[in-house]
Amino acid sequence: MENKIDFLGIGAQKAGTSWLFNQLNQLPEFSLPPKKEIHYFDRSPIYPTPNDLAKRLLITRIFDKVWFQSAFKDIYTSLLDKNRSSLKFYLKYYFSNYTDQWYLSLFENLERYSGEITPSYAILSKGDIQKMYNLLPEAKLILMLRNPIERAWSAYRYSKRKKQNFQFENIDIDDAIKFLKSERQRRRSDYLSTINNYASIYPKEQILIGFYDAIIDQPKELLSAIIEHIYGKEIPSIES
Repeated sequence: MENKIDFLGIGAQKAGTSWLFNQLNQLPEFSLPPKKEIHYFDRSPIYPTPNDLAKRLLITRIFDKVWFQSAFKDIYTSLLDKNRSSLKFYLKYYFSNYTDQWYLSLFENLERYSGEITPSYAILSKGDIQKMYNLLPEAKLILMLRNPIERAWSAYRYSKRKKQNFQFENIDIDDAIKFLKSERQRRRSDYLSTINNYASIYPKEQILIGFYDAIIDQPKELLSAIIEHIYGKEIPSIES
């Protein structure tokens, strides 16, 4: 199967990856899947991430309540929106056995530049990065970084998004400290390990590092640099 994956956003969490996905999705030169985070390479239960793909065989997850709720929500939304391409994607995403060929097939009908962005790829082991390289040796990698304290604090606030009346004034300090000091957050802020692990396997010229602050200060310049990294030249349709 032909590889149609031109780039991977590999993190970091709460460092502007949703901004990047939305910006690329608006450009006519890009065609992205409806699901931003595929979580294919971090599907192992060893990672503190959504392990929705951990059960490779469809038959082993068909009675999983969480799996069923996610599938129903995405498929129902696609039907409501009358979005045939999205519906086709989610039917394949949920009702398949998870293999390398299945992963590549998610992108096979996307005719323009394409890829996916899963922030948890920042914490992959070298072994799983090697698996990524074996499947996608020419993919361009994009790593967005943010002040690690601000990143972790944003992640904490996001984790409390469903709590009613959550305000800075009523924060449980012990709970916040426990969250910020957790192994999960330490790994997500260990940028040096992420860079070293990827650079030990992928050629350095295939890795671009962007910074969250540039989204505020120089968004056009940042987006232009990312696009040039992906396919080698600036896209004229980017507007100020």
